[in-house]
Amino acid sequence: MNTIETSAAQESGRSGFGYLLAALVFFLATAPFAGHTALGEFPFRALFTLVLLGGVATMRSHRKTLIAAGLAVPALAGNWIVSSVEIDHGQAFGYAVSAVFLIYITLAILVALLSEAQVTSDTVLGGVCVYLLMGVVWFMLYAVVLQIRPDAILVNGEPFGASLAEAPARLLYFSYATLTTLGYGDVVPNSPATQMLASAQAMTGQLFVAILIARLVGMHIAGSIRNGTD
Repeated sequence: MNTIETSAAQESGRSGFGYLLAALVFFLATAPFAGHTALGEFPFRALFTLVLLGGVATMRSHRKTLIAAGLAVPALAGNWIVSSVEIDHGQAFGYAVSAVFLIYITLAILVALLSEAQVTSDTVLGGVCVYLLMGVVWFMLYAVVLQIRPDAILVNGEPFGASLAEAPARLLYFSYATLTTLGYGDVVPNSPATQMLASAQAMTGQLFVAILIARLVGMHIAGSIRNGTD
């Protein structure tokens, strides 16, 4: 292994994609049960905090880490403080700042993946993280709209409502069903804002799979051929 490959592998090993992926999987696996406890939204907020910390851990440079940490502070404040007090659009603010943080983390990881010279197992983990993060990003964006218009999403013909305390998993389900273009039809967008968000999410999900994953596979094959000729 040459010097460039060694430094790339060392940098990849420091990326923290594995930690973020573990936090995301744990968050998504336990979200269906988070809204059905006597603790209210506390479990959901605690699980999301793990995702925030995991996102900061993936940053590969000091500058990006500082930016991510700076965005994580208002996201944590919105998640734990602002959303808990009775102020106008407090919940919307909490979801909005969380969305901003997640968008930055997602784009930073995506840029890092596109700049890779070779494909490693950590690169694949990063690609999975980006795909899962997109679902959480749109979850937050839908939640912002629901705070302003509770009937912006319909569940079996009934308004979703502004409170996510009892049904965070249902909105996550809608987000990932849209991302994967699954679309059972039981949960549907019902406002221009959510309709545009859903359309953008479906297109983004398809383009991600078609472009990035194909590129990673192509890089892996090219690397294998190059190693075979050395």
